[in-house]
Amino acid sequence: MNNDKLQLILPAKHEYLEVVGTAVTTMLRQIPAVENEAYNIQLAIHEGCANIIDHAYQQQGGVHFEIELEVSLDKGQFSARLKDHGQSFHPNLEASKESPIWAVCPSNTNHFKLTAVPEPGFEQIRGRGLFLMHNLVDQIYYHNDNNCNEWILLKNF
Repeated sequence: MNNDKLQLILPAKHEYLEVVGTAVTTMLRQIPAVENEAYNIQLAIHEGCANIIDHAYQQQGGVHFEIELEVSLDKGQFSARLKDHGQSFHPNLEASKESPIWAVCPSNTNHFKLTAVPEPGFEQIRGRGLFLMHNLVDQIYYHNDNNCNEWILLKNF
């Protein structure tokens, strides 16, 4: 396998998350180095897509999101780019016990890197998504340019 890339544009509906899972699993199956972590990577991407549906679009009908999966053998990296044109996300840049902590990327002040996510309490009903994603992949980035939200999830192998 060379450096492969797959791009999907899907309706922002939960029932299409199965398509995302199949695409991720198919691509990861070709990388023996991540065989034991394939489910975790798929789960992190699934959670990111579910967050787009629930938060960016608030389950609004007639909208789509884009997912781009890429295996880069020369970099030893699997990446997922999740894009939507829904409500933007506002990263918290201040230390807090309750919310995820983001850092501004030095090369571009419009880009943010997720640096820490406090473990959610048992009593929390929501708010586990970023914690789960942060613990399943190596790096998570977010930015919003021209009303386009982009989440980048990276896993090194």
